[in-house]
Amino acid sequence: MLEKNMPEVRVPEEFLIVIDRTGYGKSIDEKLKLSLFIGLFVEKAVTLERATEFAGQPLADFIDILRSIFVQKGR
Repeated sequence: MLEKNMPEVRVPEEFLIVIDRTGYGKSIDEKLKLSLFIGLFVEKAVTLERATEFAGQPLADFIDILRSIFVQKGR
């Protein structure tokens, strides 16, 4: 997948604190991936299939996460 040419990215501490508060994902890496690919999916930059693949989540789990986010926000 993307592992071959994995760039290093600096993430501001404030952003890490916010991401760490999310209930999705176990590690900060997993939470960052989920946040990134949820955003890309919502913006229609990737398909649902690609978002789940890149986020490393089963389709059903990814859909459950999306559902819980949009139910919380009343969308």
